Amino acid sequence: KPSERKVDPYGLIYSAGDWQLVGLCHLRNAQRTFRVDRIVKLKVAPKPGTPDFEPPAGFDLAAYASRSPWVFQAGEGSATLDVVLDVGPERAWMAEENFGADATVQPVPEAEAGQAGWVRVRFRSGNPGYIVTRVLDAAGNMKVVAPPELRARVRQIAGAVATACRAEGGAP
Repeated sequence: KPSERKVDPYGLIYSAGDWQLVGLCHLRNAQRTFRVDRIVKLKVAPKPGTPDFEPPAGFDLAAYASRSPWVFQAGEGSATLDVVLDVGPERAWMAEENFGADATVQPVPEAEAGQAGWVRVRFRSGNPGYIVTRVLDAAGNMKVVAPPELRARVRQIAGAVATACRAEGGAP
C-alpha cells in the first residue's frame, strides 16, 4: 500500500524491465530499492550549494544492482532468516548460485538424503517469497530443511496447487 518516504537517492538502475531508485530510506533507516513506475508523487529538494548527504563509503551501484535475489531484503516486514536448503543432483547447478558471502555448501550424507548427490546450502535471506518460488519450481529436487515456517509455507502452497488440480479433474 502507498506510503510516504524520504529517500537520499544514490542512483538509478534499469533491471528486469524496470527503472529503480536506490537510496537510503529514512523510514526504514536502511538502503532500499524503489520501482520508479510506482512512485506516485515526487518532491525534489532544491538544488543546494553542497550535497545534502553522502552515499556510504564504498557504495557501488553496479554491485548493488547485481546482488542475488536469494539474499536481499524483500518487502516491508521481511525478516532475515537462517535458511537451510537441500539441493538434489538434478538441480546441482542451483547450489552454485550466489547465496551470499557467508553461504556454505556441503554434501548431505546419503543415509540422510535418501540418495547420493544431494548438497546442503546454508545462507541468510530476507526474501522468503523467492525461496518458496524456487523450491516449488524445483519439483521435489530442492527441499527446505529450515526454518520450519518456510517449510510450512512451501507445503501450504504445494497443497493448494494439488487441491486446485484435483478440483479441475487433473492429477496433482
